[in-house]
Amino acid sequence: MSKRNENRPGYKKTKVGWIPEDWEYITFDKSCRLIRGPFGSMLRKDLFVEDGYKVYEQRHAIYKNFKQGEYYISKEMFEKLRRFSLEPDDIIMSCSGTAGKFAIVPKSAKPGVINQALLKITPNTHIVNISFIFYFFHSLFFRKHLFLDFSGGAIKNIASMNILRRIPIKIPPFPEQKKIAEILSAWDRPIEQVRKLIDAKQRLKKGLMQKLLTGRIRFREFGKPAKNKGELPEGWKSVKAKRLFQRRSKKNCGDEIVLSVTQDQGVIPRDSLDKKINMSVTNTDSYKLVEPGDYVISLRSFQGGLEYSRIRGIVSPAYQIIHPELEIDDHFYRYYFKSYRFIGHLAVAVIGIRDGKQINYDDFAYMRIPYPAVEEQRHIAKVLDACDRKIKFLQKKESALKRQKKGLMQKLLTGEIRVKSELMTE
Repeated sequence: MSKRNENRPGYKKTKVGWIPEDWEYITFDKSCRLIRGPFGSMLRKDLFVEDGYKVYEQRHAIYKNFKQGEYYISKEMFEKLRRFSLEPDDIIMSCSGTAGKFAIVPKSAKPGVINQALLKITPNTHIVNISFIFYFFHSLFFRKHLFLDFSGGAIKNIASMNILRRIPIKIPPFPEQKKIAEILSAWDRPIEQVRKLIDAKQRLKKGLMQKLLTGRIRFREFGKPAKNKGELPEGWKSVKAKRLFQRRSKKNCGDEIVLSVTQDQGVIPRDSLDKKINMSVTNTDSYKLVEPGDYVISLRSFQGGLEYSRIRGIVSPAYQIIHPELEIDDHFYRYYFKSYRFIGHLAVAVIGIRDGKQINYDDFAYMRIPYPAVEEQRHIAKVLDACDRKIKFLQKKESALKRQKKGLMQKLLTGEIRVKSELMTE
């Protein structure tokens, strides 16, 4: 609660700060029944059966998809573990790794039990509205207490049950809980609609990449598409990668900025990374120079392993740098190196790639890759660039909506903004 509420009528000071006079606060275990998943030895893999009662895992809380999953137990085992069984409108929380993710159990969920990595939360519906308490779990106030015992680090594990039980919950009158949940739910709808648009655009882009980058669909002015899957269309060349890209290893460029190689953003300045994973560099004599338009062969094979750079800088000597020898459209190959076709061929060329083997230039150099006319490369890249711009626009819109909802949620769930009748007033 903001300090400005100290001088506002209608607020009272409590152990958890200033709250409206008609609000109360109770501990987590008074508002909900809390049950941590069984010991791992109670759900050993040798006890699993082909079908039966489902075993719910971390992923169900993280992705909120209760249809996925592959582990089941028998009816006899289910009866032994009935204390850990889920009912519709229970809430599950992930407790390790990606901790603090919540999902409400839908009525369509198969009967089953939680595993050791989940917490089952059964709201006391005489005290709290289920939707209200679900939103409260996402508030800054609750999450601050949820991770209170942690000193930092990228991976967080939920603290002991004793600490969880004592987390304070701020409780408005029941009609206000319901209204707050309705308001926040109204914000969720446009966020969900934008997310669906993003997913649709990403699927469209993937489909276009598969067809445009292999010549299965073409612009009419460049010729007919490929007749059969796996064949190149008329006018395209199949060349060894070493004809298109040569290795470069220029060192002793200490005045340049240090770069990092990422799968989602390509090559970026290292100081733009999260501070928790950012590392200082003291000696860069052996670091390699990267120029705009270069590609960096990285360690990550599942996403193609070749990352495009728009900027100049230096990277760790563990990476290999390649630059085009023939005229190309940079963006065409930026997309091609992320395509399923290229990644599949790379997996064949580099034995052990899925076991984490680093890709090297020699592996890459003898692969055959398509080389359409440069003008056709440009046309293809423009279509995919347009898809990317639309996706980024929608992602920004989604982020803005989430920020606005988060700000409103912070005020509604602390009583800084009150809900009266159909209106919100300060």
